[in-house]
Amino acid sequence: MKPSDLPDPESHPHGTRARYVALKCRCDACRAANTQYARERAEQAKQRAREEATGDVAAGAPQIWTAPDGSKRVRVYRRACKGVHGQPCPHGSHLRSDSVGDVCGRCRVALAYRGLVPSERARAHLCKLAEEGLGIKSVRDACDVNDTTLWDVRDGLQSRIRVETERRILAVDRQAAADHAIVDGRRTHRAIAQMLGFGLTKTEIAQRLGYRTRAIQIKPRVIAKTEARVLRLLAEVRAEVQACACAPTICPACGLSHAKVDRLRIVARMLPASFAEVHAAWPCLYEDTNTGYVRFLRDRRTIERDNRGQHP
Repeated sequence: MKPSDLPDPESHPHGTRARYVALKCRCDACRAANTQYARERAEQAKQRAREEATGDVAAGAPQIWTAPDGSKRVRVYRRACKGVHGQPCPHGSHLRSDSVGDVCGRCRVALAYRGLVPSERARAHLCKLAEEGLGIKSVRDACDVNDTTLWDVRDGLQSRIRVETERRILAVDRQAAADHAIVDGRRTHRAIAQMLGFGLTKTEIAQRLGYRTRAIQIKPRVIAKTEARVLRLLAEVRAEVQACACAPTICPACGLSHAKVDRLRIVARMLPASFAEVHAAWPCLYEDTNTGYVRFLRDRRTIERDNRGQHP
């Protein structure tokens, strides 16, 4: 008697793996389809192992095995399987010299697993992204997972998800934030501090960012677009410093360098002179503008701080 829960044979034609699995058909066409599916999964597992290979393999160790005659023998492999998904190999397998991806065959099968896994890792990652300003819509656009699944995972309503869904969610990082998403401003503040250390003023940073204000002002939380612009500018400044684009040059008016170290040396000899006195003696050292005055005050504070450090 035919079971009532079997699928309709018309929806599972011959030559498909669905008929092989659901209807237990073992004709040549269905068996060939199942074989092709197994080969594709094995190739996908090898490709995933190659992508995740780091070259860091566990050290080999002696392995005891039982020979056909029942005696215990010892063989030593030079490499051991490191495991996958951050976990050690559950079988303690050793690798052959031609092993793909630094993992054993059974761990490669785990890489190609398409079933269900607990959603705790995906939920923790979504909560972390939410703290960094990435909402569900931004994550959805980045990982191509529907809103309902993302909401259910983050709210704890869905305890198990597909491996592929988890992989897509975990692949989303801070760079997927929308332009106007509100993010923590600490990375932006650190980038500005590094540019100030390279000798730029806040006014120069604001000008290079395209702002009309005299000096850049960053709040504790910024939009992702601003953070991206500041990080790009920091990369440009670093490239300029490495390429010696900001190397000190000799001033044709005074014949000296206007680098920060040379400015501090000149001003230290003239203190406690005022800005007007320094500008009168060295008119090319600080321009007679608000920017030049601010730079003079900053250099004087640096000199005073260094003097306090030398004479506690």
